[in-house]
Amino acid sequence: MNKNIVIYSRSLGVNNRVEPSSIPYDPETGVTAFEYAENVVVGPNGKASSRKGMTSRSSDSYHSIYSIGSTGYVVKERATDAALYQIIPSSDGVLTFNGVRSGLSKEAYIDYYTIGDNTYYSNGVEHGILNNNISSAWPVSEWNGPETKTPYKSTPAGEHIAFLSGTHYFSIGNVLHATPPGLYGIYFPSLAFKKFGSKILLIVPAHDGLYIGTERRIHFLQGLEILKMQKTTVADYPIIEWSRSDDLINPFLFGLNSIMPSFIIGTAKGPAICLPGGQLEDLISKNIKLPACTGAGATLCVDETLIFQSRGD
Repeated sequence: MNKNIVIYSRSLGVNNRVEPSSIPYDPETGVTAFEYAENVVVGPNGKASSRKGMTSRSSDSYHSIYSIGSTGYVVKERATDAALYQIIPSSDGVLTFNGVRSGLSKEAYIDYYTIGDNTYYSNGVEHGILNNNISSAWPVSEWNGPETKTPYKSTPAGEHIAFLSGTHYFSIGNVLHATPPGLYGIYFPSLAFKKFGSKILLIVPAHDGLYIGTERRIHFLQGLEILKMQKTTVADYPIIEWSRSDDLINPFLFGLNSIMPSFIIGTAKGPAICLPGGQLEDLISKNIKLPACTGAGATLCVDETLIFQSRGD
């Protein structure tokens, strides 16, 4: 008895927004979509291939991972404190962890950004600078501008931090603060700030402003000076805390008509890319229905492959 054999030549990726029987299939081209895929990579040409999946490199627990070049940093909780470690990978995949700073507050996640040779980090209690894998104190600054009666203070450790156009931005609760350009060590608490309706979970720089993700919504602050920034709401759902990619990603990888490398974030609807002008582009939820993404998360691109991870609370 002859049977028709269905041949699949290319894939459109995963599409679980429709019933399995309604997933489109073109018998002339062999193009279809997956209802479900695990450890599968779909290339730009639609060719699907398997991947090895996950390999554990350490049995210990870490958080606050940050990659820069060929190295990275993580935090490990210890009996009485937390410690910051540098990760050094070897050619055979073995990881070495070198201590960088101890005595950090327990259960305090670290946010980072890198400018030139310096990586700035902050966990809401302590902050510092990494240079050549050595931690030093946060910079001390003195106000050298016009005489002012407005009091300024030393910059505290923000819960989340970011850098844009010479200015250090940091959040405490639902308030965003900014230092004077080039002076990371001081700020004006009563002057350079913006308040939001719920706690700030992430600060994401774009070419012409800042994305501010909160527990309820995602906003865009258009402009390069905090007092002149104009706020618009770009999503009525929350951002996922800690989900900003470490590197800027080329939007062309996702077929977007933009030449400006941008950060990728995780949201309650899945990963999105933060383009200039407050253009927040959803990357996958048109085809993929994800479970509730409300916990901590991470996004990155490896060999033009987007990897998105989150956990529910």
